[in-house]
This record gives sequence, C-alpha cells and structure tokens, in this order.
Amino acid sequence: MASKYWIKLYHETLDDPRIGRLSDSQFRLAVNLFLLAGERGNGGALPPREDTRWRLREPANFDADLEALLACGILEETGGVLRVRQFSERQGAMPAEERARRRRESGRRTDYYGHESGAESARNAHDSCADEDIDTDKDKDAEKDADADEKRPSGRKSGGGVSPGDELVRCFIGLTGIPIHTGGREKWVQALRRLKAAGITPADLRAAVGECQGKRLVIASLASIVNPAIIAKSRRCAPARASPADGEDYRRYLKGRYGDFGLS
Repeated sequence: MASKYWIKLYHETLDDPRIGRLSDSQFRLAVNLFLLAGERGNGGALPPREDTRWRLREPANFDADLEALLACGILEETGGVLRVRQFSERQGAMPAEERARRRRESGRRTDYYGHESGAESARNAHDSCADEDIDTDKDKDAEKDADADEKRPSGRKSGGGVSPGDELVRCFIGLTGIPIHTGGREKWVQALRRLKAAGITPADLRAAVGECQGKRLVIASLASIVNPAIIAKSRRCAPARASPADGEDYRRYLKGRYGDFGLS
C-alpha cells in the first residue's frame, strides 16, 4: 500500500467499545499510530518501539498505553513487529459492489428529501476521490492515455478513447473543470456514446450541469451527467409537458437503458 497524505477513520469508531473504553492518552496514541502506519504505507506495520516512541516525542505512559492497545486487539505484535490490525483491509479501496450500494442509498435519500445534504455531498465526493487515489496504477494509466490523446494529431486518437476535442467533452470540461477520464477511461467512453445516442446537445449539457450544481448534486465524471442531460433534452423537446415547474421527477430516468448512469 503506497503512503498517502490521509487515512480513513470510520464513523463506526464512535460505537466501537474497544475505542470507547480507552483512556484519553490511549486514544491519542491509537490515532497517532494509525497515522504513522498510514505514513509508512506498509500494511499497518509500525517502526520498532523505540523509534515509535521517539517519533511521537516520547509521550507519557507510552509503554503502558501501548500494552493496553495490544491487549484490546487494536494492535498486534508478531515476531517483534508491531502492526495495526486489519489496516490494509480498512484502508484499501472500497469494493465496486459497496460503492454501488452506497450510491444507490444516496440516490434514494436524494429522491426522498429532494436534495443531497452538504455532509452527504462532501462524503460522496471524498469516497470517490479516495478510491481513485488508492487505485494509483489505474489513475496513472488514464493520465497517460489522456496525454497521449492530446499529443496525437487530430483524427488519430487512440481506439476507444475520448477525444478532448469532442464538442460534448469540451463543453463538459469547460463547465465543470473535471479533467478528461477522471473516474475511469471506460466510463467516459460509455457515457459519451450514450449521450450521442440520445442526441444530447451542448445546450442540454449546460442545462443539466446548471441544474445539478443548483441542487448541490455531485458531478464526479461525464457519466454523472447522462441522466440529467436526458432530462434536459426532454424539457427542451416537450416544454409544455416536462417543464421544471411541473415538478419533473428524476426517478423515472433511473431505470432502463440509461439506468446505470445515475447521479453520483
């Protein structure tokens, strides 16, 4: 696991009895050790005790607090090596199935309440960015593909890629500032294909992005805007039947042909 600038700290920590029963100094040491394990990027392994003590500025009760964390199972020691238990599993990229489940739940909450809370929006944005940051190799490949596309002469883009010169792509990037292929190259390819199949115009994109931003909905990639763009087109083509004043319901667009490109 590569070293990062941050670690995940789960909400369930609030209800974890192992954490709740720690003293203030034990809790502080636990969090510092989590951060140290994340900095090292070695699957939760920590430096030798004396090195850890020195790095944490020789905290009071270090030995006693460390033994308490070992006793309650937050830490483990094998062959003289201290390790945060289940660190790799807890800090790794969220499985695709779990991400999909959370997005469905977020969509249902949005449908019910009519908007996405600021905290929910920030959390979803963080989850998306965090998983992309963890999948380092995939991100680097996407960046290389994008750079290669931009350097190729017009008409010689890589097969199956998305051209930054495409009218819809250029419009989307200009409106959102989201770099090409963010979130995955294939997702952009599929999204652009479906936008064009639906006859979406730059005007539809502008209307969709504006409405999503007005409702504080997260736009994570080109795929996020497929359904809103289809809604915008329906309003443009049949304004008398599907105007914003009629209370257009996004939910009826979340099934069928474009259902797998719902709001992020």
